[in-house]
Amino acid sequence: MQDYKRAVIIGEHTYGKGVVQNVYELRTRFGGVKFTTARYLTPAKRSLQRKTRSPRDELERGGIIPDLTVAISEAKRRDLFEHLDRLTMPPFIREALNEERAQRHIRADFADAALTAAVRWLGGEPPRPRVGE
Repeated sequence: MQDYKRAVIIGEHTYGKGVVQNVYELRTRFGGVKFTTARYLTPAKRSLQRKTRSPRDELERGGIIPDLTVAISEAKRRDLFEHLDRLTMPPFIREALNEERAQRHIRADFADAALTAAVRWLGGEPPRPRVGE
């Protein structure tokens, strides 16, 4: 979508993992060989793989570079992943966690910063990226 200018990408620069690797055991069962078997490319044939271990700029970092960067804090990131885990876990596990009160409390004002920025942008409001939200 970004390559064809059909969407605005809002969020954070993605990690830059753009290869599929498979490990094959050796017959001795004491070792293996890892092969890269596929690469992820954008429609414009741009590789998503990180270029170096110590990237000097955004292009060497690989991944998807958003059109509008909206960063979130590590605490909000943990809340997001825990919220998504709760949505996808089987009901009986969710109930057991509720009974044991083992769940970490997610703040009542939890909001997805990238989604909020996207809704504002779609409504015609100029984007206001907030670092650390």
